[in-house]
Amino acid sequence: MLKSRGKFILTLGSLLFVAVVSNIVMIIIMSSANLPLYFKLQNPFGYLQLFCLFAGPPLGIIAWRMAQTDIKKIGAGTISASASGITRLGRLLGASGTFLSFITALMGLFILFTSVRTAALKDAMTEHLVTLGSNAYQYRHRPAPLRGGGGSYSGYVIPDRLSSDEYGTYTAIVAHRDTLLLKAETVLDMSGTITMAIDSTGRSVGQVKFGGMFDF
Repeated sequence: MLKSRGKFILTLGSLLFVAVVSNIVMIIIMSSANLPLYFKLQNPFGYLQLFCLFAGPPLGIIAWRMAQTDIKKIGAGTISASASGITRLGRLLGASGTFLSFITALMGLFILFTSVRTAALKDAMTEHLVTLGSNAYQYRHRPAPLRGGGGSYSGYVIPDRLSSDEYGTYTAIVAHRDTLLLKAETVLDMSGTITMAIDSTGRSVGQVKFGGMFDF
């Protein structure tokens, strides 16, 4: 009489099923709260996403195939019939987990694509703020008779050609004659903001602040 693998199959199927369902619930909760769905390996959700994306389908298939093999052996009498219930339950969880893992894999690929796209958008808009900083410094350095700031950011207005682009809109606030606050805001459905302080040399000073979809 061969030894049953029912407990192992049930454990494998249960682990996969719980992980996949937890991932789906987490995605639904974060989506309903308008929270960004990104791969963040600093928190458990990121590891759960990666597990469901890459390990979920293979583990589910393994659990299902092992259960199928053992059920045939139970029918043939080479494995005790007492293992039938636990083996069939493991097969059910493995099959369900496999089906759901393919769904979460598709969701994971979409999230990964969104993460890459958001990171590129963040870099592009940050670079635009750097360009605005240089433009503002040129204004500050230009003498007042030549429509410049004469050593101050006071009166600076972002030129129309630089106030918006395909990614978002940009505004400037003069916090001090030597300090300018630049803010970028996306034009997408999910809002994102970038705030940068510019010093008297036209360079970013302090920490650049990211909000909304860029806060990751």
